[in-house]
Amino acid sequence: MVVTARDPGQRNKRVSIQRNTRAADTAGQLSNSWSEVAKRWAEITPVKGGESFKQHKLIAETDHVVFLTNDSVTRAITEKDRIVWNGKSLSILSVYDVDLAGVEIMLQCKELK
Repeated sequence: MVVTARDPGQRNKRVSIQRNTRAADTAGQLSNSWSEVAKRWAEITPVKGGESFKQHKLIAETDHVVFLTNDSVTRAITEKDRIVWNGKSLSILSVYDVDLAGVEIMLQCKELK
């Protein structure tokens, strides 16, 4: 089976790749904060929407697939990182090398509102 790369012209959304870091504040207390690793052009496709109950609360969920060009930064993306796009935070559920040739990275993401 031959897999061809997607059209790079479809990567028309500017996204921020962010990593959660722990740092001490001025009082010495450790806290988590998100810091930007890089910005990249991406193709973002919503694949389904829905709602679920979590801890007796109704939470809206939207799943997205994000395609990025494979480079040294995108190869380092893990499920601990997140994508921020258009004011939305997308939690990364999984990371794939689409064609196993190092051309394109696919992220399966979930937006929790």
